[in-house]
Amino acid sequence: MKKIGTLYRESSERELKDRMGKASSMFIIGYSGIKSNDLNALRNKLRLAGAELFVPKNSLVSRVLKDRKLSGLTKFVQGPCGFVFSLTDPTGVSKVLKQFSKDNDKLLLHGGVMEEAVLESKDISALASLPPREVLYVMLVTGLKSPITSSVRALKQMMTKMVVALNRIKENKGK
Repeated sequence: MKKIGTLYRESSERELKDRMGKASSMFIIGYSGIKSNDLNALRNKLRLAGAELFVPKNSLVSRVLKDRKLSGLTKFVQGPCGFVFSLTDPTGVSKVLKQFSKDNDKLLLHGGVMEEAVLESKDISALASLPPREVLYVMLVTGLKSPITSSVRALKQMMTKMVVALNRIKENKGK
């Protein structure tokens, strides 16, 4: 029969691996000195943004990160650390984290991973400054549409000039 501590560690490890597998991105935050009410407020804001905060033991995290071949993130796992798993758009989650860190200077943005790319603190800040995904899609479509629209306008002008020239030739031959 296994000890309760062993069962707890195995359960926590499974939970952490499961969350890492489902998440599109993960952020590591330091929450030392933050009141529990403020941490609960952060959890609620993250939940609204499509993310969740998980606080496992650092030794467990280091072991799971090595198993997942993300050992580059172990440098961020020092002191009381929380892991924010984003299930949706990472820009919205990074905006919530950045805004909360502005409001509460004890929250530290250590780093994270987004689609297997390791992020530093400055990368999270840069990610937070991006517009939402829908706005980026509109910008992309507009950028792709612009040359096509310009080409259509140029062709239309050329056809109009040709029709005007043919009408003038017709008028001159009619005289």
